[in-house]
Amino acid sequence: MALSTSFSRAPLCIEDRVHVFGMEGGADDATIRSFGEEWAKFSRFSDTDLRTAGEELFDLWPAELDPATTRLLDLGCGSGRWTRYLAHRVAHADAVDPSEAVFHAAQANADLPKVRWSHARGEELPFAEESFDIIMCIGVLHHVRDPRRVLAETLRTLRAGGWFYFYLYYAMEQRGRLYRWLHRASELLRWPIHRLPGAMKRPLCDVLAVLIYLPLVLLARLAKALGVPWWHRLPLAYYHNKSFRLMRNDALDRFGTAYEQRSTQAEITTLLHDAGFDEVRFSSQPPYWHGTARKPA
Repeated sequence: MALSTSFSRAPLCIEDRVHVFGMEGGADDATIRSFGEEWAKFSRFSDTDLRTAGEELFDLWPAELDPATTRLLDLGCGSGRWTRYLAHRVAHADAVDPSEAVFHAAQANADLPKVRWSHARGEELPFAEESFDIIMCIGVLHHVRDPRRVLAETLRTLRAGGWFYFYLYYAMEQRGRLYRWLHRASELLRWPIHRLPGAMKRPLCDVLAVLIYLPLVLLARLAKALGVPWWHRLPLAYYHNKSFRLMRNDALDRFGTAYEQRSTQAEITTLLHDAGFDEVRFSSQPPYWHGTARKPA
């Protein structure tokens, strides 16, 4: 099938307001604004950051996809970092985000000629049916109150037999009681912080990255260097090979976002099956849970 060269409706201009990404009480609108502010601050990442995190996140990238013909949609592209990471693996990519972040992403990644950027909602994608061979939705659905609407559009615009690559926050079902308690305790910080104005929230989250993330990550690095066999189960050990900039970014993501939900593998599988996908597969490696599903052929 030939690549669609035009939208089924006109993409939004920079002067237009961000559409509400959901219907309930304006909460998703607040989330969209929050992410627009976040990606304005963190619009660029080093090649090392992208390579380190990308190799972990895309370990299940379908080997059958031909870079010469593959059409990719980055749904909820944010800063565009994953679009950038995967640009060499595809013939064409569309990157969509409902926040102002997409304009920063387009500017920061102006050197990617194969990418087209769109300011649009996931529930109303501006593409024809079966436009893509693979659609990725990384770190998005857990911030959406009704992910079924986004998944319906994903299924519509994905070709038969096409791939859906996802990452949703896990419910820590395989973690111990202490780990889960620490996460619940962190919610006491997130609840007031995400309500602050951006000018206060962003520097405060930087402070949390210094006071919480950095000490725990240094502890994980030390435990790994000493050969402690369970070092990878320490809180925030995932960041042992990540830069402090990524920690700052994720601290803002964790504590500054208006809405998030967490799901078990079983709940994600049910969600995707109910949406019409099959062949749901999860990676055994962090970040949890990321994996793939397919649109039935």
